[in-house]
Amino acid sequence: MRKKKPVIDFKKAINIEYPTEYYVALLLGLFFLCVSGQKLIHPHAFATAVFKGHIMPYPLVNIAALLFMSLEFVAAVAVVFMATWRRAGLCLLIGVLLIYTGCITANLLRDLNTVCGCFGSGARAAAISWTLVARNLGFVVAALFALR
Repeated sequence: MRKKKPVIDFKKAINIEYPTEYYVALLLGLFFLCVSGQKLIHPHAFATAVFKGHIMPYPLVNIAALLFMSLEFVAAVAVVFMATWRRAGLCLLIGVLLIYTGCITANLLRDLNTVCGCFGSGARAAAISWTLVARNLGFVVAALFALR
């Protein structure tokens, strides 16, 4: 009887030569899995945050919100669970982070007081600030380190 291949090969998933990069990628993936899961559970709140950002025309707000939530979730799943697609997931996360950072920066430069839709909206929603820009750029640097 032939031995079946495991569905997830953890020995192959963890690169023994570069374990630090693997763990940074895993932490990033888990963080974005939680964040995108929150957005997927409450899509209306994220779409409202996108609308209040005044970045795109009104008819495109729902499509853009669904697209970015889905991209973020798929990228996080690829980083955490799929060893062969980890680099592609990290590249997607970098792209989404740069778009979010650009939108936050544009709103800060226009003196627009909005909330970041990162962790949902409501009482816990954080107002946009330069700290968010620095945090997102830190995530980009960490993702670039994990791509190495």
